[in-house]
Amino acid sequence: MNISSRLSEKTKELEIIQKQWAEEKETNEKLIGHTNSKQKIQHHIKIKKENNTLKRQMMFAQETLMKVEQEAKSKGVEGPNFEFATETRVELMYNKQKLLQNGDMWEPELA
Repeated sequence: MNISSRLSEKTKELEIIQKQWAEEKETNEKLIGHTNSKQKIQHHIKIKKENNTLKRQMMFAQETLMKVEQEAKSKGVEGPNFEFATETRVELMYNKQKLLQNGDMWEPELA
């Protein structure tokens, strides 16, 4: 075998491998959902911008909530169901005696 025939053979192998690679790349892009690499980049940029916007909005909402809670706490604001505000969950569990006391407390207003 001479050099030119080996070169020709290797060139054919290279072409076959390049075709296979192109087919695999196309299949992969279809599976990902984008066939245009620029489109993929733009999609990722859009997602990142949206994510950053949502993070800023969430931080603003958390700061606002914290301020409102601090103001309410400093002013001693009580809601309409203040009698149900407790420090622990156990305090919300009623037994017979607690139910009777609650009934006695509200009976005059309901009568």
